[in-house]
Parts: sequence; C-alpha cells; structure tokens
Amino acid sequence: MNASTDILALALDIVNHAANIKTLLGSQNLPAPDFLSNSPELPDTPEYVALRSKLVASLDDLRLLVVGPRTTMRGLMGSSNDLAALQVAFEFGFFTIVPVAEEEGIALEEIARQAGIDVGRTRQVLRFLCTHRIFREVKEGWFAHTACSVAFGRDENLIGLGQYS
Repeated sequence: MNASTDILALALDIVNHAANIKTLLGSQNLPAPDFLSNSPELPDTPEYVALRSKLVASLDDLRLLVVGPRTTMRGLMGSSNDLAALQVAFEFGFFTIVPVAEEEGIALEEIARQAGIDVGRTRQVLRFLCTHRIFREVKEGWFAHTACSVAFGRDENLIGLGQYS
C-alpha cells in the first residue's frame, strides 16, 4: 500500500507508473490496452505484474481518498449486485449470444429471445454490466462486447470462477 495520503503525489505516482507500463509494452511491441473487444492480452511476466501492482496500489489509494470511506464501503457492500448481474449473464449465455466479431452489436430483443428471458430483465442486466465496461451499448438497445466481456470467452478458468461465485 502506498504510504502517501497527498492526492497530488498519488496522481503523479499514477502517471509515472502508467508511463512505465506503456514503456514496457512498447519495448515488447505490444499495443496499449483499450476497451474494445479486440484489446490484446496483457503479459503475465514478473516485470509487468510488478509494475501493474504499483499502479493499482496507487489507484486504489487515490480512489479511497477522493471518494471517501463511506462511499467506498457502500460500494463494497453493494458488490453483491455486481456478482448477481454477472451470474445472470453467465446463466443465460449473454457472453456467447453477443457476437464477438460484430462491432455494431446485437439487438436487445434478440439477446433476450436467445437467452429465453424477458427484455426488461435483459436490459437491466446488460446496462448494469455496461457501467463496469462489461459489454457496451453501441446505440439505443444494441449491445456489443468490450475487452472485459470477451475475456470470459477466452479464459475457461474465468468462466468457471464467474459461474460458481
């Protein structure tokens, strides 16, 4: 955990850590990650993991300082809603129903039809997941994958973790 409680110092740490990650990725001819469905896998090397850990620690500290303990704890206690939405998406196959290759997305009604659940519930779950950048609403009522939602199709262990959490 970063010992600094100065938000500007933490912000500068974040910039430096992010720059170090970008430099490392560039040295390995890897593009920077983005939120699109074709975002590249990040390396799992000790060097990258160490840089990532430093960045995440500073991000977590800055977020806590800026958001405050009450709001942070409310979010923590509300995380069961996040898990519930993911479990609905797993149970009804949203990650496979939404086609990976189609950037224009798929209509909400078609997702609901293929999943076998009502449109209202499908809309609620997908929009909730969109707030976490898991899926994206490309236009009113049309949803597409993001790098996060595609990850469930790429990683059997992640799928299993999600289904049984």
